[in-house]
Amino acid sequence: MVQYFVDEHCLQWSNCCEDSAEDLANFPHAFTTRAMRRLSEMIDEANCDYPLPFRCYVEHADEPEAAACKGAHMKYDKEKDFGFFHNMILCKVCEWDEKIG
Repeated sequence: MVQYFVDEHCLQWSNCCEDSAEDLANFPHAFTTRAMRRLSEMIDEANCDYPLPFRCYVEHADEPEAAACKGAHMKYDKEKDFGFFHNMILCKVCEWDEKIG
C-alpha cells in the first residue's frame, strides 16, 4: 500500500509542491526512501526503448489469477525492505559487489 501512495506522489510531484524543508521532513522515512528510489526508476523508465507494463497493486487470490493479469507485480526484497516491479537496477558499485560475492 505504501508503494502505491509513493508512486502516485511521484507522478504528481513538482518542485513547487512543498512549502519548505520542514514539509519534506514530515514524510515518514520509509516513504521518503521509496520516493527517492521511484523517482530514480522513473528517470530510467523515461530513457527505456520499450513500453513497460502498468503497475498492478491488487493482491490476487492465487498464482493463476496473477498470471492472467497484464500488470507488473511487486517482488519484495526482504533484505532491502523494498519491492521492485521490474528488474532491480543496480549501480556500478552494487553490480561489482554482486559479481565478487
